[in-house]
Amino acid sequence: MKLIVNKKPIEIENTINIYQLLELLNVNPNHCAVAVGNKVIKKSQWSQTQLNNDDEITIINATCGG
Repeated sequence: MKLIVNKKPIEIENTINIYQLLELLNVNPNHCAVAVGNKVIKKSQWSQTQLNNDDEITIINATCGG
């Protein structure tokens, strides 16, 4: 399955959900927000939101400072 994550293509062998994708990419789920297409997905829905071929995912990491 092909996904576009932060405008970079990646290949995934199996169907996964958002939470599993974050684990795969070593992204701390406590410090980020995720959108699929143009829709922000609530953190409570990450484990139920299955990703589909050609989905465009944006992961925004929170940072400290200004």
